[in-house]
Amino acid sequence: MFNRYISVFILFIGLVFTVISLINLGKSIRLGLPTDDTELKTNGLYKYSRNPMYVGFDFITIAAMIYTLHWMIILLGVYSLITYHLIIKGEENFLMKRFGDAYKQYQLKVRRYL
Repeated sequence: MFNRYISVFILFIGLVFTVISLINLGKSIRLGLPTDDTELKTNGLYKYSRNPMYVGFDFITIAAMIYTLHWMIILLGVYSLITYHLIIKGEENFLMKRFGDAYKQYQLKVRRYL
């Protein structure tokens, strides 16, 4: 029963991270990599994490794993966490090509996750 309270708390944190990061992105939200001009977002939660939306997704995934404690959900959760990380690595390559030194400086100041 205790794991359910913890998972609900973690879920709440994940939802907060996800919603605030979406608000911080504003009109820059895209599925996939953008083909049009974009700006490097470094405000809001992006001052503390380069990927706060994925931090939110990670928390939501971990909450589901803890809530159910079912081997299949845990397996799928681990798969999801790895997939999110690989997506982030691809986005970092894109951002480095798109923004160059500005992104490099941002990487030096702000962690990938937390």
